Amino acid sequence: MPEIEQLDQVLDTQTLTASEVLLAALIIIVSVLIARYARGIVRSTLARRPNIEAHVPETVARVIGWGIVITGIVLALIVIGIQMGPLVLLLLIFAAMFGVSAQGILENFASGIALQVTAPFRVGDRIETNGVVGWVRKIDSRAVVITALDRREVQVPNRDVFNNIVYNTSDVQWRRYELPFTIAYGEDLSKARSLITEAVTVLDSVYDDPEPVCYIHSLGSDGAEFRLRFYHEFESRIATRDEVAQTVIETLLGADIKLGTPEVIVHQGVTAED
Repeated sequence: MPEIEQLDQVLDTQTLTASEVLLAALIIIVSVLIARYARGIVRSTLARRPNIEAHVPETVARVIGWGIVITGIVLALIVIGIQMGPLVLLLLIFAAMFGVSAQGILENFASGIALQVTAPFRVGDRIETNGVVGWVRKIDSRAVVITALDRREVQVPNRDVFNNIVYNTSDVQWRRYELPFTIAYGEDLSKARSLITEAVTVLDSVYDDPEPVCYIHSLGSDGAEFRLRFYHEFESRIATRDEVAQTVIETLLGADIKLGTPEVIVHQGVTAED
């Protein structure tokens, strides 16, 4: 009969023995048991890790479990003599079609799991990645959700975060800032620089290590454009920068040193802080 002939092309029924059938069944049973044990280990291990979404341990455990079971089934089919060539070719074609159509989804999913397992940052950390600066609100299967400096919610695809540089500044409690100001031509620039450095160094809110540095950045149309570089606590950044700017103005005016008019540059949008 045609059906029997087609079966014989895939499975050699004449040489199939009872021991081969039992061995194949044993392989499937063992693979199921191993898959169940592996799922439990993976689930419990990932569940103990901080900053992992609740669905991730179960999803990873299922993927690994099904991978083990499918491997066991393939081995069992080989044991009973089934020719795997046509089946493997069909599976490869199906996998290639599925991979092409769902490439972005799979990449984001895999990158999301990798980010949560390796944990380069956690929910609540302040990071900078792909041009976005802000605080991590959550990491899901598709994107890293960041609350930006302007309080907008930004979703950065997991694969973009995973494949690019991420700056995690949560554990760094200090920041560097450069205050621009202009001193008119004809004034004593060396004296101005010395007075400003001394006045800022004694401020409690400014770090003395590294010490403040005042230097000429460029020459403008109305005077020498200076930069005052100093370091301070991140939490008090607004108050400290205000205090330093006020100190610079009062120091220069008190010494009768004339400030120049700086060139005005308009920036659109919100820029990141140092």
